[in-house]
Amino acid sequence: MPIPKEHGAWVVLYASFLIGAASVGRFEVEIPIFWVAVTAFFLARHPLVRLARLRAVGPIDADNFNYWMHWFVIYFGVGLAATVPLLFYYQLGYLIPMGTVAALVLLAYLYLSGKRVERRLLGEFLGVFGLTLTAPGAYYVMQGRLDNVRFTICYYFF
Repeated sequence: MPIPKEHGAWVVLYASFLIGAASVGRFEVEIPIFWVAVTAFFLARHPLVRLARLRAVGPIDADNFNYWMHWFVIYFGVGLAATVPLLFYYQLGYLIPMGTVAALVLLAYLYLSGKRVERRLLGEFLGVFGLTLTAPGAYYVMQGRLDNVRFTICYYFF
């Protein structure tokens, strides 16, 4: 089971998540579901980075490609399965535009990873920006609506 070894990324991901969730001041049952989704989508990023690097090297080794694709499908599937009840049962529709922003940031990061320049300033900025999106996401999941004042404070804390 491949797990990213980027300890700082885990801290930024979960610290942002906790700040966003704690800013509401109460606990809602939706937040553990959102935590599973966030964790699964973060785990899915690792195989995608590996796949982007495989394509940049040249001819793709089928076994290596299948290994990373297998783990991407598992992680992404768990993330999607956790997101479905948030969207349809809890009616948290603003997760769609938030997820779209996160996906666009991820695509840019994958492009940089394919060129092996993701550790430069732009790549690091995109990485941190994408990870801190968990703060407004957790706030929204806990609050059930977007509140401009707390949303802004929560997001710009990082």
